[in-house]
Amino acid sequence: MAEPTATPARNDDVIDALRQLETTEAHLRARLRRRFGVSNSDIVALQHIDRAERGGRTVQIMELTAVLGITNSATTALVQRLEVRGHLTKRPDPNNGRARLVTLTDNTRAQLLEALEATQQRVDDVIASISDTERARTIKLLHRIDEALRADNEAPLAVPPPAPL
Repeated sequence: MAEPTATPARNDDVIDALRQLETTEAHLRARLRRRFGVSNSDIVALQHIDRAERGGRTVQIMELTAVLGITNSATTALVQRLEVRGHLTKRPDPNNGRARLVTLTDNTRAQLLEALEATQQRVDDVIASISDTERARTIKLLHRIDEALRADNEAPLAVPPPAPL
């Protein structure tokens, strides 16, 4: 038997919850912007680099262009700005002589950890409190929503989706 098709009214509570989560994330980024004295794009870049590094990955500058959806020249300016402020360093990519890698400075990495540690612990506690079945259903739902949102993008991102906070 096929699952019933959800009606728009039936979806409102889920859409409202997603919008609330989006708003909360925007407030978190605003707090980080104030703390670091940088723009929203700067915070998104710093968080992306942090997540990649924690996952054992390196980040090329061109990856930031894709993640941020900005031009190469805007990415170059963003990286230079963050480098001047002491938030990241650039180095040649040993696997691609034309590419450059960006890495968080130890100070910025420590500041991000301090700023997000309590928040991350609360999120981890909530996730740990759900059953394996709830976890699997939540992941499946979020992936399906992500796919639906990406469907209208001109081109898919050339990078994996970001890890949770």
